[in-house]
Formats: sequence, structure tokens, C-alpha cells
Amino acid sequence: MLSYERIGLRHIEAFFYAAKKGSFTKAAQELGVSQPTISGNIAALEQALGTSLFERKGKRVLLTEAGKIYFDYCEKMVRLREEALFAIEEFIGLSRGTLSLGASNIPAVYILPKVISRFRNEFPKVVVKMRVGDSAEIERGVLEGEFHLGFIGRMPEDKALSGESFAEDEVVLAVSPNSPYAKEDTISIKQLAEVPLVFREEGSATLKVFRGAIKRHKISEDGLNIVAVLGSTESVKRAVREGVGVGVVSLISIEDELELGVVKVIRIEGIKMSRKFFWVYRTSGFLPPAARKLVKMLRTAASVEK
Repeated sequence: MLSYERIGLRHIEAFFYAAKKGSFTKAAQELGVSQPTISGNIAALEQALGTSLFERKGKRVLLTEAGKIYFDYCEKMVRLREEALFAIEEFIGLSRGTLSLGASNIPAVYILPKVISRFRNEFPKVVVKMRVGDSAEIERGVLEGEFHLGFIGRMPEDKALSGESFAEDEVVLAVSPNSPYAKEDTISIKQLAEVPLVFREEGSATLKVFRGAIKRHKISEDGLNIVAVLGSTESVKRAVREGVGVGVVSLISIEDELELGVVKVIRIEGIKMSRKFFWVYRTSGFLPPAARKLVKMLRTAASVEK
């Protein structure tokens, strides 16, 4: 029988990840051990504590009241262990490890690759992993510890997260040089109703900025000539080049096309559609050394651009 004094990290981690994942099997996958090992460690822990920590509900496990109390302390212990490892990693010069990032479409595709390239040149042994999702998904991933940092097109909505702007952008209309609308640099609000518009899909932050801008000017979306709704920025850009219509896009996303002369920007008279991108992190969390180095590079790049 396990005595209270001999409760070890393996028992705490088994309990913590089983509670977090709601499953002994998923906890085993997270820790790279067998499911019976997780069950055995948790059973020993419950014996040592003299109380049940879980209620079994079919394949899922739920925390008892005692389990909820113990989980809060175990979370602190697991996080403290991570902080200790990160501190040692920083001491030895970021010679290994993984940096996990989550980002919405525009930062992931058009902003972060350049910064990641500089980061990898300086710290070649750190593996950078990045997953793309919408802003809500990225915020959730940062909160749950899946990502060290998140990059989204708004300030975080959850108070447990903090954010800092690192890039500015503008939503514009992009047209093919062969389009009749390419003759002018601007169009009037009245002309906007006639323009064949190509939109991103629902949930797009770019579309949200556009909608907010026209709403402030009391322009009804029902009165617009929307000819296509596409699933990615790249597909919108391609549609513009093929003459499908006028794309509502991020200015950052078409920098290469503007340089090549294959698209032209036009703006709507009297309507400014600017926005910022933010890196977000857990307010009470600990940023690993690799994340802090990346943030420093972002701040340096932002100050140079200003």
C-alpha cells in the first residue's frame, strides 16, 4: 500500500491527466504509458489519500468533490514542474524542446513564417509546431495549455488571457488589373452595391471587419452583389485573378500579388477598415523560454516597422 509520504509525480500526473482528459485511456496516451499503469497509479493514490477521486460513468470519469479540490493543487504541481524544466532549458541555451503555437489564418500564413524562420536560424534545435484555427479555437487552446502562444485578429475575450498587438492590417478590395474597377483607386459607397464581391466564409475575421465597417455606415449586406463565398484567402485571391469578382481581403495577404502587379487595391470612399493582430497568452501562466524569445522577435519587428 502506498503511504502518503511516498506519493510521487507519476501518481500526480496520472490523476491530473485523467481528470483533464476525462479518460484513463487518454491519460495513458498523453503520458506514453499503458492504461493499467494509469489505473494502478490512481488506485494507489486514492488509497494513500483515503478517499475516492473519481466517479466512473461508463467510459468517462468525473471528479468527486475531493477530486476537484486535489486537482487544483495537482495542476499547480504539474505547471511548476514544467516551469522548472523550462528554466533549465533556458539556462542551457534553448538547445532542444518544442514551441507550440496556434494562429488564425492571416497570421499563420502571411506573418508568422518570416518570424519563425528567424527564430529557427537562431535556435535550430527547437521544434516549432503551429496549428491553424479560428480565433475562438486558438483562445481555447491557449487556455487549456495546448499552445504556448496564440495569434489572433482581436483582443482575447476571456479574462484569463492577456494580449498584445504585434501587427497592423487593413481590409481592402482587391481587383484584377483587367477589371473595369481597376481604373480607379476608390469607389463610392453607392458604387459598392454594384460591385461583384467575393467573400470569405462565415467565421472569417476579415469578413467580420468588413461587415462591421459597412454596418457603421448603415449599408445593408442584403443590398450587396455577392457572387462567391469561398473557404480560404488563397481561393479568394485566385478568384480575383481569374476575374470572378472583387475580393474582400487582408492587405497583408496580397503583398506578393501587389508586387507582381497581378492585383490592384481599391478602397471605399469614407470607409476605413483597419485592424490589429494580437499574440495571446495565459495571464497567470508561465511562458517558456522559446516563447519569450519569439515574442521578443515580434516586438523587435513591430518597432522596426513603426
